[in-house]
Amino acid sequence: MSNAPEIIPTVTSRNVHDVPLYASRFATVAYTIQIDIQDGLFVPNLTFSAKDLLTLLRGLSNDQLDVYHKVIFDFHLMLTDYDDALQALAELSTLISIRHIFAHLNFPAPPDIIERWTSQIKNASICPTVNPDDPPIKDIIFAGAPAHTYPAIQIMTIHPGPQGQVFIPEQLERVKKLRDARYGGKIFLDGGINPASMPLVHTVSTHYPISAVCVGSYFSRAPNDEIAHRLHTLQTTKND
Repeated sequence: MSNAPEIIPTVTSRNVHDVPLYASRFATVAYTIQIDIQDGLFVPNLTFSAKDLLTLLRGLSNDQLDVYHKVIFDFHLMLTDYDDALQALAELSTLISIRHIFAHLNFPAPPDIIERWTSQIKNASICPTVNPDDPPIKDIIFAGAPAHTYPAIQIMTIHPGPQGQVFIPEQLERVKKLRDARYGGKIFLDGGINPASMPLVHTVSTHYPISAVCVGSYFSRAPNDEIAHRLHTLQTTKND
């Protein structure tokens, strides 16, 4: 399907020891895995921390790390304080491939902060996440720069927090406005992606390309033998 978005399974768990299971399940069907890091303050949910993940992966043998080398990782940070997580991600980037780090509009804005962290986190870009209640993207400043100047933007199609929320279709208007304004970067959608919402995504992406959708509970709650089928369902479900 032309302009079909990449489908990215998302890991959201309180227990870091769930990660090997999710990695082995998702690496069979996806090129990218997103990991949500939530501190229980910025959003009510509390997950394992980036430091927890670093400790886990440092304890693995080279053979055990092989599955993590088969995919690329994106991280979605929902935090009140980013420094500890970014330091852990800098160290994690020596063990796994990190592509995008998405953060919210409370990300600090010293003039050199993006350059400072991206110089430490190999090959990764730090990019903005836009929530339903945030201003129009044309008015958003992220870490001191307009949101549309970043190579990727993640649009939340639910309110940040628990999995299983209902998709907010009005957020697709942000996609249209970005593309109409000739934004050429990647656009990610995150939240509420399932067979009921995916037809809307495919319809919009036909004319306003969406780069990727991040899928949480629809995958994480599936039995192992259903994941490939659910991926195919998302890829092929079309709007009537």
